[in-house]
Amino acid sequence: MALNSDQRRQFVASSHPLKPVTTLVAGRVTDAVVAQVRQCFTGRALLKVRVHAECAAACDEAARDLAGRVPCEVVRRIGRVVLLYRPEE
Repeated sequence: MALNSDQRRQFVASSHPLKPVTTLVAGRVTDAVVAQVRQCFTGRALLKVRVHAECAAACDEAARDLAGRVPCEVVRRIGRVVLLYRPEE
């Protein structure tokens, strides 16, 4: 489910009005957070998730971990907010 640069740019542009649906702590991606993100993907393809992390590397690692467990695609990290994409079913 690799995204090309045009798709990423389009998703980032359309995500501006979105608010983060949940907050997670880096290093603590729990089953409850994964279940909540899966539930939030019902009826939509883009989500924002806020990550409380000490540094950008920890934020990126938490985003990859969450994306692998949901499963979904990390579109982009902007500060401590991660934009996630999963095609609607």
